[in-house]
Amino acid sequence: DAAMSSRAAAEDLRAKMRAIADRLDARVEHYSKAAEEEYEQVSRLLMIVAGIGIVLGLAGGFLVGQFGIAKPMRALVGLLQQMAKGETVEMMGTGRGDEIGETATAFNQLLSKLQENFHSLIEGARTVAGASREMNQASIQVSTAAGQQSEASSAIAATVEEMTVSINHVGDRATEAHQ
Repeated sequence: DAAMSSRAAAEDLRAKMRAIADRLDARVEHYSKAAEEEYEQVSRLLMIVAGIGIVLGLAGGFLVGQFGIAKPMRALVGLLQQMAKGETVEMMGTGRGDEIGETATAFNQLLSKLQENFHSLIEGARTVAGASREMNQASIQVSTAAGQQSEASSAIAATVEEMTVSINHVGDRATEAHQ
């Protein structure tokens, strides 16, 4: 009887242990499903946040590219085209602390130096033109004087020729009279 009662107690203990094990399995399965669902929700949330981050990064990059780089470069091209037409220009954006601002400052310095050189070149051309006009006037005066001297020389030569003819004529008459 003791063995039977022991056996019954063991079966009862076994049934209770199985019930505890089943409840633990059910809890583990419940928490496992809950953890899986939470993992999927967090994964979805991370994917959404990553997607939004990528979209915002691309949009920010585009805006920086368009307004921080492309727009100033288009303005620079426009200024260079104006400069090519001979218009006076000055680059804006020199107060920026980035490469575009440094480029604008360097461009203005280059432009200033080019304008100084251009004005110096124009002044030199004016000086050369004035000297050329003076030389032209001097050459006209020399040409006029040379023409006058040529005429005077021709007149003297004609006079000398006439005198030579007269002297020869007088000499021929004197020779005839002496004979």
